[in-house]
Parts: sequence; C-alpha cells; structure tokens
Amino acid sequence: MDRNWFTAESEYQGSPILFRRPNISLNEFEQLSAVFPFLLIITHDFARIRHDGLPEQNYNDSLIFLDEYITSCFKSEQSGIVFLIETFSGRRTYYIYVGNTEYGESVAKSIVDTFPSESLAWKIESDKKWRLAHGYAKDFHFFD
Repeated sequence: MDRNWFTAESEYQGSPILFRRPNISLNEFEQLSAVFPFLLIITHDFARIRHDGLPEQNYNDSLIFLDEYITSCFKSEQSGIVFLIETFSGRRTYYIYVGNTEYGESVAKSIVDTFPSESLAWKIESDKKWRLAHGYAKDFHFFD
C-alpha cells in the first residue's frame, strides 16, 4: 500500500522533536494490530549532531539511503508497517509493527549488517493492543 507521509515538529523537554508517519487512521488500529502484534524498535544514534540534538544537515542528508532501506522493507505492508519515525536528542527511532518476531529480527539484522558504520540497535516486544500507537495518538493527536 502506498501511503502519504505526514511530518510534525514539537518540543519536548526544551528540545525539538521531529516526527514522520504514514497516513494511518485510528479506525485502522484494531485491524492492523491483529495483523501486526509485535513492535520492532530500531534506534540510530547519530554520529554528528547540532547543539539542539538534531543531526547536522550534511550528515542527515547522507542518511537518506539508510532511511529508504528501512522504510522500503515495509512498503508493501505484508509483513509489517512503519508506524512512526521520531528524531530527538541525538537519535532517530523507527517504530515498526510486524507480524512475527522472526521477520522483524531478520530485517533488523539486515539493516545493521548493511550499515555497519552507523550506530544502530534494535529490539522487538509484544504490543498486541498497540499501546505505543494509542499513546502517540492521545499525546500528540496524530491520528484523530
């Protein structure tokens, strides 16, 4: 599925926080959570940051291939869906809901192996009720 992407900017603890997310409505949460009950979290600690915690512009521009690689793994929404990309305090975090842990682990390992010069970490946890998604919907009103 080809979804439009939205961006938002806010402030948290006095620092800028940037968000990018696909066009997912609250009405889809129940259906999607049944298909994608696991949350894959990929964190990328930036090598070069500005004083406000955001990446330096040239460095950020160089990350386009990493970003495209990660999001393209879930573009078809067959095995998972990128829910949110958050940039804050020297790191970018990708929140991705997946159908099973094996696929999530395989993709995460592929990302880390493909971009060995970047500081990447990942974990997978159960989130059958999409608590994270509902939390962002409530706190930031992204999905109203």
